[in-house]
Amino acid sequence: MTEKVEILGVRFDNVSLEQARDRALSLISSDNCVHLIVTPNPEMIIRARQEHWFNNFLSRADLSIPDGAGVVIGSRILGQPLRERVAGFDLMQELLSSAEESGFRVYLLGAEPEIIEQSVKNIKEKYRGIYICGFHHGYFDLDDCSEIISEINELKPDILFVGMGVP
Repeated sequence: MTEKVEILGVRFDNVSLEQARDRALSLISSDNCVHLIVTPNPEMIIRARQEHWFNNFLSRADLSIPDGAGVVIGSRILGQPLRERVAGFDLMQELLSSAEESGFRVYLLGAEPEIIEQSVKNIKEKYRGIYICGFHHGYFDLDDCSEIISEINELKPDILFVGMGVP
């Protein structure tokens, strides 16, 4: 199997869940740079074909994992089979566990206000030693998000999980 697989112009890393976790942890620990991990699904591939800026965004990722059975099936049809579907939620669970063990600072961004609050509560119950340095719901005006950006920059999380839909 190849290291990278391209499906309709979107590149994917051909990794298992464990390999994705290890690569993500390596990125987190490597330096003080910001790294981007994306989890494209079939809908996102179609959007990337329609909107050049979105394809460019996905192309800049340090790690791109196939989040959707349709992506894996498509890779097989194209004769470039991906190892497996690596759901973003599953990778998140792996990284939360690692964050608990390693003391990484975590920030969560996205979902409705009540959902993000419940998510933080659930995460703290499951990963008792985790340090969630902050969180914010995903319902805000993109033209006026400077306060959220400032808060994230001030808190300096090691991991920023962004759970917002596409579009």
